[in-house]
Amino acid sequence: EQIKAANTGIVASNLQQNGWIKFANGIILQWGSWGESVQEKSQWFTFPLAFPSRCFKAIVGTSLLQEHINADLGYQVIALERTRAKIMTQHFSTHILNVLGQIKAAPEFIAIGI
Repeated sequence: EQIKAANTGIVASNLQQNGWIKFANGIILQWGSWGESVQEKSQWFTFPLAFPSRCFKAIVGTSLLQEHINADLGYQVIALERTRAKIMTQHFSTHILNVLGQIKAAPEFIAIGI
């Protein structure tokens, strides 16, 4: 009853690998991963669900899709829109350039908005 009175309960969800939860107060939480991205460049990635108003924050990290001790790369959010985020793939060492053909990594995200 307190959750209902506070207008904060879950009203809709998609609990898939790339999913989302909508709360009664309008907050939407999304998570998932996008396709492989190992080239050092920026590119747009689409959220599973468009935010009706705006995306406040997206946090992006990575899990290697295969083990590789020299996989020194990361992702940085450089722009946010209601439907997508622009991600910059960055290499933190020159050694990674020699092993890019062997590395399989994908940006994983958590995003919150209304």
